[in-house]
Amino acid sequence: IGQKGAGLQELTSKYNINIKVPQKPAEGEEPTNSITLIGKADIVESVVGVLDEKKKGWEADAEDRKLRNYTETIEVDPIFHSKIIGYKGEQINALRLEHDCRVNFPKDKDAEQITMIGYADKVAAMKEAIMAIVASLEAHVFQDVLIAQKCHPRIIGSRGSGIRKIMKDYDVES
Repeated sequence: IGQKGAGLQELTSKYNINIKVPQKPAEGEEPTNSITLIGKADIVESVVGVLDEKKKGWEADAEDRKLRNYTETIEVDPIFHSKIIGYKGEQINALRLEHDCRVNFPKDKDAEQITMIGYADKVAAMKEAIMAIVASLEAHVFQDVLIAQKCHPRIIGSRGSGIRKIMKDYDVES
């Protein structure tokens, strides 16, 4: 039918035929799986062919949608979520573009599930990439360093640029 009947209007005006689409069935009734085409026999046959081609396209789209919505969930310690996302989302956005896959993080800060949605092979690649990041983060050591408080502003720098530079140069996280 199309949006606001545009598909029907296109067919009726192009082929000069009438198309009758059954009303939505009442609750409990069986839906009708056919439409009625009224016009000259040769034109009706050509419209049936056009509709069959469109039907194949719709079925292919439905199958693609089904394949594209493959979902997998992995459990990652919540302390790593912000590291996977990266500064202003740079890292996760790069992964999303590279693997063409959606990644959803839980709203609850204590939840461990990360959900990935996309084609099965792309979700598997995204899972491997995230798990590689987690493995590298788990290899990091947590250590507190005592630095006099009067030195903190010089280390942090203007708007945090100094501390970000140190973190990037030495591959450490705060």
